[in-house]
Amino acid sequence: MIGIIGGTGIYEIVTLGDEIDTKVIKTPYGKSPEVSIFKLHEKDVAFMPRHAKGHSNPPIW
Repeated sequence: MIGIIGGTGIYEIVTLGDEIDTKVIKTPYGKSPEVSIFKLHEKDVAFMPRHAKGHSNPPIW
């Protein structure tokens, strides 16, 4: 699986994939922003927006 943490300008990558699913992951630091998991060119990809959906988190949280 390929993991991508991205910011403004890369959110659209999810729309290029197939079999899109979203998850929120529980961590010792709290819940993650919504992670999109999808297939892109036959590869599994996980994308997490750096600021969360709608830029609701600062880049470092």
